[in-house]
Amino acid sequence: MTEVPVDPLLIRWQVFVMSRLARDPAFQVHGVVLVGNFDSVKLTDAKFMAGQLRHGRLRLMMHYIRSCAPARIGGIFIVNQPKFIGIVWGLMSLFMGSKIRKRVRFLGNNLQALHEAIPPANLPPELGGSLQQADPLEWLQQQIEQQAEEQRAAEEGRAKHAADVDSLRSFVIADEEDASMELGGAEEASSDGCSVAGAADGDGENL
Repeated sequence: MTEVPVDPLLIRWQVFVMSRLARDPAFQVHGVVLVGNFDSVKLTDAKFMAGQLRHGRLRLMMHYIRSCAPARIGGIFIVNQPKFIGIVWGLMSLFMGSKIRKRVRFLGNNLQALHEAIPPANLPPELGGSLQQADPLEWLQQQIEQQAEEQRAAEEGRAKHAADVDSLRSFVIADEEDASMELGGAEEASSDGCSVAGAADGDGENL
């Protein structure tokens, strides 16, 4: 039997997209609705997915969506799916929580039902909508550059924080040294006063 390599690229992409979207306040408040268009899926693709399931990859993806994704999944709509997708779904659903399973809808070629759930203005033309999608590679490049800028800002912030801590530590040490010197001077003055008082007392006794 042909072994299917467990390539983590798709999982890494899924995690990256979710983590970038999570920075959008609207995404945090309203969650996300996923639409899967299966019009080009063939039986060989289903066999590949079954192989990935056997090797744990799809199971890991389902675990991420169910327990780790930084978003509330409002719904999952599957359209234009062939009949054999039901077999794959029967296996995948075993690794989904009951809440997620209840939010999955198979619509076939009923785009009207999809439009009732999602306004056509938010759907691409191939799904009867008017949304002009951005180039995914262009979006990816923008997100990578933005992430790099965020990392640079974070590193600068950490460096500034470390410098502030060092400055404060130096100030505290200097203040402690000044206080120690003042305390030492006071003790010396007190000792000198006691010596003078003792000498005076001695002189009185001699008298």
